[in-house]
Amino acid sequence: IKDQQNCSIDSLIKLFQTDSVSSIIVPNVFTPNGDKINDLWEFKHYCISQINVELYNRWGNLITSYDGLQKVFDGKLNGNILSQGVYFYKINVKHVSGKEESIIGYVTLQF
Repeated sequence: IKDQQNCSIDSLIKLFQTDSVSSIIVPNVFTPNGDKINDLWEFKHYCISQINVELYNRWGNLITSYDGLQKVFDGKLNGNILSQGVYFYKINVKHVSGKEESIIGYVTLQF
């Protein structure tokens, strides 16, 4: 069915079930300097049901831990900006398929 401008005015929606491929992208640097560009350490993810983040300083002390699906990290601890430097992370991920894995690596906090 078409309207006066020859555009379709009806539609058909069909749901397709496919195998899901899950992924997570973890940035290796962020710059919480208030310029609104790359100020937050946040993840892009697809088909992930749970992300638990642990962030450590260079001496291996836990700085913060949080639910990465509900929160992003702004580079602050108790309202104070952390020192510029390299931090170690461990991210525990649960895929929608139920598979669980740990991702470890480093992120640089830079001004």
